[in-house]
Amino acid sequence: MTFRKKTVSSLKWSGLENGFRFIFSFVVSVVLARLLSPEDFGLVAMVSIFIALSKTLIDAGFGDSLIRKVDCKHEDYNTIFTFNVILSVVIYVLLFLSAPLIADFFNITAIKHIVRITALGMVISSFSIVQVAVLRKNLEFKKQSLISFVTTIVSGVLSILLALNGFSYWSLIIPVLISSIINTFLLWYFSTWRPIFRFNLSIFKEHFSFGSKIMLSSLINTLGQNIYNTFIGKLFSPIQLGFFSRADNIQKLPSSNLDNMIRHITYPLLASISDEESNLLSKFKLILTYTAFVNTTVMLILNLVSEDVIKILYGVKWIASVPYLKILCFVGIFQPLISINANLLNVKGM
Repeated sequence: MTFRKKTVSSLKWSGLENGFRFIFSFVVSVVLARLLSPEDFGLVAMVSIFIALSKTLIDAGFGDSLIRKVDCKHEDYNTIFTFNVILSVVIYVLLFLSAPLIADFFNITAIKHIVRITALGMVISSFSIVQVAVLRKNLEFKKQSLISFVTTIVSGVLSILLALNGFSYWSLIIPVLISSIINTFLLWYFSTWRPIFRFNLSIFKEHFSFGSKIMLSSLINTLGQNIYNTFIGKLFSPIQLGFFSRADNIQKLPSSNLDNMIRHITYPLLASISDEESNLLSKFKLILTYTAFVNTTVMLILNLVSEDVIKILYGVKWIASVPYLKILCFVGIFQPLISINANLLNVKGM
């Protein structure tokens, strides 16, 4: 299949996936905002930085390293799989033991249980990191899209049902855990690769030399995106953090979906022509130009109508989210552009 055909096919399925996820997640977020309180969203947002940083450490850029390496062997996949799973268990134990300290930091007892339950999803997801890399490496976006359709629907419907039955902030936690289980199961079902718990130190060093750069970049990015939750939650209240998190959610619905689609497609596509310098730069500039135009337009429009969007969708109880949303729209302009540039650097091994 030619580069053009691969691009069209990948864009078609990834576009369908992200379009569906955008619309469905948008509807679910509106319903949940009307059923739950700002405090419920704030409590969950407080622990986001610990979970996000842990997931970044577990992946360690190895998924991208597997995609980048042309002649990946079974031993490469086994080594990374073994490392991911063992590290996820170690990090979960550390989070489980430190959960009371995190709760004391925020002075909220419920945080202890939220950390311990939420972190389970991280362990479950570690069993599918290599499967995702294999599907992405082979540009099998159709399978990934079908899996995403199922997990998105299950998570959204379950969240609403739990919220209707008075489960408060657990309505935001339990569905994520369940969808992680379903996602991992389906990835194993669709992937032909099966692991063996084997670890090769020389292969690990090879992937770590590349993946560690991505991990460091991802850690900085993750810290930057989630540090606000920690400070707002600590210095103010879960309610104020709830207002911020909802504004962030609205901003990320368009920007993150575009970012996710572009990031996952451009990396394997650019990697496939990494040896063709002029062609690589040409395709990179084309992708960057179109992405910048689309995303900037959407973010500026959202900034202008932010107050109306909050009132119509979430109701007047969320009006305090408007100032946050106006500021975050300018932040959202740059995220997809950062990802595309990062993909080019990763492809070139820089």
